Amino acid sequence: MSFSEFDVILHTWKGNFLNQIDQLIDSNSIEKAIAVHYATVCDAAGASDVFEVAVA
Repeated sequence: MSFSEFDVILHTWKGNFLNQIDQLIDSNSIEKAIAVHYATVCDAAGASDVFEVAVA
């Protein structure tokens, strides 16, 4: 088995594993629970997936 074949097999396994986790866990409910305690912040590209502690 060559290194490139191993790399493809490893990435395929990792991708399959992560897809299974995505199907098992509802990330929307987790994001809502986190959003209660943290405020979203936009990065330079305008993406709002970074959380910052909300200071009241």
